[in-house]
Amino acid sequence: AVVSTQSTGVGGSILESIDVAGVALPRERFVAGVTDLMLCMVCEKVTPDPVYLLCHHNNIYCFKCVTWEKGDPPTILCPTCNVPVPAKTLTRNDNLRSAIYALKVTCEYKPQGCTKLCTVDTLSDHMDHCQYQPLTCENIGCKEQCLLKDWVWHCKVNCPKRKVQCVGSCQSMISAEEVDTHDCDHVLKDLVKYQHDEIEVLSQLFKDQHIQHVTSCDILRPDVDDLSRRISERLIMRKASASNALPHKCRSRRLSMILNEDDSVHDNLGHERHRGKWRCSVLECLVPYAKHNYDQPFPDKARHIFFWDCCLDGNAKSTKCDVFDV
Repeated sequence: AVVSTQSTGVGGSILESIDVAGVALPRERFVAGVTDLMLCMVCEKVTPDPVYLLCHHNNIYCFKCVTWEKGDPPTILCPTCNVPVPAKTLTRNDNLRSAIYALKVTCEYKPQGCTKLCTVDTLSDHMDHCQYQPLTCENIGCKEQCLLKDWVWHCKVNCPKRKVQCVGSCQSMISAEEVDTHDCDHVLKDLVKYQHDEIEVLSQLFKDQHIQHVTSCDILRPDVDDLSRRISERLIMRKASASNALPHKCRSRRLSMILNEDDSVHDNLGHERHRGKWRCSVLECLVPYAKHNYDQPFPDKARHIFFWDCCLDGNAKSTKCDVFDV
């Protein structure tokens, strides 16, 4: 069959103008229909990207053979006449490319049994999922190769290096080829020894951490004691400041009330303001006001609160109290 060599000229960048389909294929991979015009003049394979230069219209090359995979060179060395030509003159033969894409191609794994026929544009996808491609076993120690369609069965069922669980007392994972010679007692002894070694390591680690903790506490103890002392001093200073913050008249009147707790209250000039008595909130309490120690709990565990019972007239009725008027 004669293939037309009508072409489409392209300009600008080579990589932008020419769609690179893939690698060239040997002539034997095609079922039929391959002509000498479809073969690259450099690699002598059927090219999926047939291009030519203006100096030789009838010579077909692979795109990669002409550009030498250099990306986007400014000039191209013609393989036939060895003359540098501008890269923009590189032209793709679209009619020849369509004819090549219409041909049937056998799979690369045909020797392994694959009978699938593809086209140039679908061959790559098929080979990625071909069930006849050889794969190496995934089990450690096994280097056997099997076809993808048999790979799962070999790795999980037939491989002598696959891992299985012992049905004996150790219940350990062993390879399938060790089932008949496996010694559970020996495995259990090794397991016990391993556990003892692990316990010793953990125990030593715990001891080291305990020593570090004790050392840290000893280092921080002086700082903690100093902080506690400073807090206690600060509390004492606050109590003293609060006591000194009372108005002078209030402190003097409070002192006069304590000194005259059983008769009357006098002002600074000695005049009697009114008569009264300090009374405890616990009615049965007979301890005087001055002898109450509020720094310690009372024996009866009750709250002793003193109040001034005053401003009583002859009829024992309360009158207005102005003792604390400043």
